[in-house]
Amino acid sequence: MSIIGGTCVAGKLAMVTGRCQPTDKYYIALYAPGAKLDMFTQAYTPEGEVRGKGYAAGGLPLGDYVADVDGDVVCINWDADPTWNNATIKAAGALIYNRSRGNVALAVIEFDEPVASTNGKWCFPMPRCNKHEAIIRFA
Repeated sequence: MSIIGGTCVAGKLAMVTGRCQPTDKYYIALYAPGAKLDMFTQAYTPEGEVRGKGYAAGGLPLGDYVADVDGDVVCINWDADPTWNNATIKAAGALIYNRSRGNVALAVIEFDEPVASTNGKWCFPMPRCNKHEAIIRFA
């Protein structure tokens, strides 16, 4: 698999320089097995993105992010679980990006194994905002 999860370098820079704000438009896009994404992904790309019934290119909006502190770690997450209804798709990973700031890539999420749905609900359960589970962690 060529999806390697982690916080994107471009996203870290955008966050620490104030380019990303809680009220920006954040999205999550799903990627098929064989897509190439890692912490050096600069921005959202349609290359390798999931295609199928119930899924539109670019993914779904996430809303405002939530930032918190857990011990010595600052974590950032989103509360809503993005859900695609009546979807026929198979995803091996996801990309969270900031559509308000040139589609800068924030985080690549690598699934343990591809997740599929056939004419059903495909949901990504957002982890809790803590130093072990949050999508983005600054230690």
